[in-house]
Amino acid sequence: MSDLPEPSGTTHDACHHAGIGRRGFLGLAGSTLASVGLASLLGAAPANAAPAVQPDAPLRFALVTDTHVNVDTPQSTAYLTQVWASIAARTPDLVLHCGDITDTGRPDEFERYAEVLPAALHGRMHYSPGNHDVRWDPSAKEQYHSHFGPSPYSFDAGGVHFIGFDPTQALQEPGHYGPGGLEWLEADLKRLRPGTPAVLFQHFPMGNTFYYVDDQPAVLDLLADYDVRGIFAGHIHKEVVSRFNGLTQIGLNAVRNGALYYWVERTVASDGTPVLRVSRVNVAADGTETEVPVADMPMAGNGLGRPQRPRGVRLGNVASGLLPVSVRLDGDARPAQVAVDLYPQTIFGGAAAPSGSPSPPNPTRTGGGKAPSTSPRSSPAPSACACRSPRRTAPGGRTPPCSRWSAAPPTRGPAGSTSCPARSRAASPQSAPTTGRPPS
Repeated sequence: MSDLPEPSGTTHDACHHAGIGRRGFLGLAGSTLASVGLASLLGAAPANAAPAVQPDAPLRFALVTDTHVNVDTPQSTAYLTQVWASIAARTPDLVLHCGDITDTGRPDEFERYAEVLPAALHGRMHYSPGNHDVRWDPSAKEQYHSHFGPSPYSFDAGGVHFIGFDPTQALQEPGHYGPGGLEWLEADLKRLRPGTPAVLFQHFPMGNTFYYVDDQPAVLDLLADYDVRGIFAGHIHKEVVSRFNGLTQIGLNAVRNGALYYWVERTVASDGTPVLRVSRVNVAADGTETEVPVADMPMAGNGLGRPQRPRGVRLGNVASGLLPVSVRLDGDARPAQVAVDLYPQTIFGGAAAPSGSPSPPNPTRTGGGKAPSTSPRSSPAPSACACRSPRRTAPGGRTPPCSRWSAAPPTRGPAGSTSCPARSRAASPQSAPTTGRPPS
């Protein structure tokens, strides 16, 4: 039995709340009315509330992440004040915050955050916590819920189903969905009308070289069965667009790095299909805005991740310290690339370079929904990985597991890429600008 809230998605008019003073903030702390009072103070819309936007009406919203408000760092609120002023002037339907609202989750940081949030955005805000909001205190998760209400939660706006998920763990760095979280997510997605595009927003990005969520293979498998078209995420403090398993993930740069945010509008692509068009807005000190296109997130399609799921992963014979891995895909997958990434099983909370160069799909694959055959003669050479840590034989003849792997030169063999342990994915090329600070 999960203790997570029941899936919600009823559309209501946006809630607008009056502000509250310092004494009111402190008086509400620890009281039974804290969830109402603090949610009002911090501008959070109720978990089951959404803008009254009709499915065919234009949808316009803003995205921010990693504001890292700290009372000892005035610059953190200086940037945020510029960002809020710019967003408020655009009167968005909603604003999504992808976490690390504060730097350490202290009450005075939340109070400072509330002081700079304009009243015009009250009732429009939707939050997902970051690791900095919950990792420093055993009661941090409870405090977050008292500020912002239950999580995870979902709502509908402009014909799009939004899911605000919370994979954070109190006193922990890595994210984790767990059986209860996966159960909640599947129940929420199951109730959607076929063809309804869903978008997930949370703190941690997933897939490709990211392994911040320690059970992300199960999450990605679940998402592949439904019409989840994209993910918005923070944490990495830089802009990274990646397309894999039939969805588009946009990692966002941090407000901590400068006065910037993301603006999204539902529009139509050149081929007539609906997309969420995402651009980055840089705000200068004098208020001048520069808008830079980032990516289109396609909203059309039905379960595009299903054919991308590998039909089989085969480990070859270890030779000279190398383990070849071949991946068999469905004939309908038609990926731009096939790669296997290395996710260390003993360390989570980071990202790494791919374990090997992505391989093009096997040219001998067959259509009609059948799993393709592999042919060493016509297949590209896979990459390989090898153990680079000392592995002296322990008493009793046992060899300890490898603690450090690294890429090795490719060798001829079956199609695919290699990694140990491996998690396969079908992907298209990703763009990863290097501006911004690394996550903390």
